[in-house]
Amino acid sequence: KTGTLKGDEDIKIVDLPGIYSLTPYSNEEIIARDYLEHRESDVILDIVDASNLERNLYLTTQLMEFGTPVVIALNQMDIVEKRGYEIDSSALSDALGVPVIEISALRGEGIDQAVEAVKKAAADGVAPNPCTFSPDLEQLLEHLEGDLPETVEPHVKRFHCIKYLERDER
Repeated sequence: KTGTLKGDEDIKIVDLPGIYSLTPYSNEEIIARDYLEHRESDVILDIVDASNLERNLYLTTQLMEFGTPVVIALNQMDIVEKRGYEIDSSALSDALGVPVIEISALRGEGIDQAVEAVKKAAADGVAPNPCTFSPDLEQLLEHLEGDLPETVEPHVKRFHCIKYLERDER
């Protein structure tokens, strides 16, 4: 679905299906992957279920491979707090190298901060560093990138190589 930001018609928003991975097993994953791979986005807002952080961060690391600025919105922070847990969003931001904003969509908390972080990320245009792997795996990725056809856009070459390696593991 597409729309514009309330109060700022210049900001276009594309709401992609909620997924856990860009490895296409479902129609939703195919739609999301194809959109990200073939369209220009100024920034990706990754809305993460903070109450199930580990499951959601896999997708985050995949999104960081696209060369597009990423902002993480930790949603359902009210549930995290209700369960007596804490998430150090500052440490997570430092570890991933992207802004991490705590929100509760249900309560409307943190939404303005997430919008401001997205605007800043889009204006700065700084893409996150992709996750780094062991030197041997990084060397293999570099080799595979060199073997890809020139028709593959540079910003998705690494993503395709990682996707190939994941498929090969099965």
